[in-house]
Order: sequence, then structure tokens, then C-alpha cells
Amino acid sequence: MKVDYDKRYHGRIEKAQVICASLSKYNATICEYDRTAVIVPDITEKQLHQLCVELHCSGFYAEKVKSGIITNFGMYE
Repeated sequence: MKVDYDKRYHGRIEKAQVICASLSKYNATICEYDRTAVIVPDITEKQLHQLCVELHCSGFYAEKVKSGIITNFGMYE
């Protein structure tokens, strides 16, 4: 079975865009270096953890800039 990685990648980008739009209250943006990731500025580590639980995704908290990066949406259901 051949896997279409290009289609899969574009699907992940679309999912990130939908998630980003739904997180408008957090002023979330698409990461310019990884278009499948969303940057959530001015968030606490606890809030980021809660978002990851709700979105079934993984996240990384950057303490210096008080921002979170979330990715792998729906992977942890």
C-alpha cells in the first residue's frame, strides 16, 4: 500500500489552520517554520497542558517567551 505523504502533510496543515482559527481568543498563529504547528502566545504552562488534553495533541512550553507550541492534533485520542 502506497502512502501519499504529500496529501497527508497538506491534511495536517489544514487541521492546524482550523485549530488556529478556533483558538482566536488566545491570538494563536501558524508557526512560520512548521506549518503543521500552532503558536499560542501569552499562555501558562497549565493552560497549554489543558489545551493539549482537549485537542488530543502534543505541546511544548517556552518559558522565556511564555508561549506554547502545539502540534500532532488528534494523534492522542
